[in-house]
Amino acid sequence: MKKQDDTRYIILNIAEQLFNTFGYDKTSMDDIANSAHKAKRSIYNHFQSKEELFKSVVSMELEHAKKKLGHIFDNKNLLPSQRTKQYLIERNKTLSKASVYKIWLQYKLKNNLQYATTEPNINDICLQFDRWEHDYFVSIVNDISQVLDEKQNFDSEAFVNMLQMIIKSMETLFFVEKKYDEYNQTYNYMTNLIIDSIVYKITSNNSTK
Repeated sequence: MKKQDDTRYIILNIAEQLFNTFGYDKTSMDDIANSAHKAKRSIYNHFQSKEELFKSVVSMELEHAKKKLGHIFDNKNLLPSQRTKQYLIERNKTLSKASVYKIWLQYKLKNNLQYATTEPNINDICLQFDRWEHDYFVSIVNDISQVLDEKQNFDSEAFVNMLQMIIKSMETLFFVEKKYDEYNQTYNYMTNLIIDSIVYKITSNNSTK
């Protein structure tokens, strides 16, 4: 079993490198087999098609992101606002290294979302990641709500939706238009400004009650 796991890991990492270098369309299973020094049959023993292998690479990258980013959500030594800011900033830094996930975003835009329609499992993988983020944002909102007066006007659902709107809207600019380095500092400034403003408004209103 360990040998099979090792082979699968090797194939995934080689595929990630080739997809990143040549893109989805120009990478073949033959290319992956040759680069991995494996028989083509060995590749198909683990993945039924190039599409399945591509999905598995995206899944691997997003699972890695979840492990890395989950530590921020779970850090109770930070205030909820600090966890939120740190997550919003580190998320883009982490996903900027998820090369095949970025290729998928570019592929969707190039093909007018056709790839997302014909290969729904890719969407499923990304929706799972979105739901994971949503659940963690809800947990942060719950932490915020605990310190507020019951009459405090805080729309928790709108706050969670706002956070997800911020991160999803940046994906096109950062990973499709490839302007992460150009606008990352501006995004970090915007994130701190938005969260600090919300926290200030909440605490100010709460102190006047």
